[in-house]
Amino acid sequence: MELIKHLKDIGLNDKEARCYLALLPLNQATAYMVALRSGVKKPTAYVILESLVSKGFALKIPSQKKIKYMAKSPKECFAFASEKIKLAQEALPELMAIRNSISDKPKVYYFEGKSGLDLIDTDILKVKSEIISFTTPLFVINENEKTSKAYIKKRIATGIQARVIGQVSAEVRDLKKSDKAELRQTRMLPAELFSSEVELGVCGDKVYVSNYKKKFGLIIEDKDISATLKKIFEVVWNSEKIVK
Repeated sequence: MELIKHLKDIGLNDKEARCYLALLPLNQATAYMVALRSGVKKPTAYVILESLVSKGFALKIPSQKKIKYMAKSPKECFAFASEKIKLAQEALPELMAIRNSISDKPKVYYFEGKSGLDLIDTDILKVKSEIISFTTPLFVINENEKTSKAYIKKRIATGIQARVIGQVSAEVRDLKKSDKAELRQTRMLPAELFSSEVELGVCGDKVYVSNYKKKFGLIIEDKDISATLKKIFEVVWNSEKIVK
């Protein structure tokens, strides 16, 4: 019923709306009468009528025999609901301040399993910005090879450039051979200086960590963290320790 929907829009639940509509055409009524007209059980009707009184939609009429209830006029009820909204809006600036303070904090997302690592790749590619990363040979070997090729294919399709730093290894050397075709620049460090079983990268304001061995990962969304890691990457990228 459309009337029930409108009453729910101003704060009543389904049973409260039904009991209010049952009470409205009556001058005064007992919970039993309201139960009969609304279709709710008598014990429930008592509880709901008390709720309507507390919400300002009904009045409780004391009686020597039985407690009776009377519905307030719809005009008065809507005015009351409107006033409550106005009062609530006074708290809006304070509520927004709380929300803004939360938005300044880093957002951290945790992913598990191969499907979780795929979701990290998908999310990072949505940023559509250069990707820089410290990679791992595990990115391209064994069971991860199919996943890495699919990711590279998607990155190329979106035209996203990548710069990668990895340890001197056969896997990273093979990756470097296809740099031009795969929109990538790859540089290497001696394994005694750098080796890793995880990939750590940055794209826009997002920092991601992918552990291909244990099959889990993280995305941290924060300008300060991403900016710091970008600076560290640039220092290493231009280091004299880079193997030509």
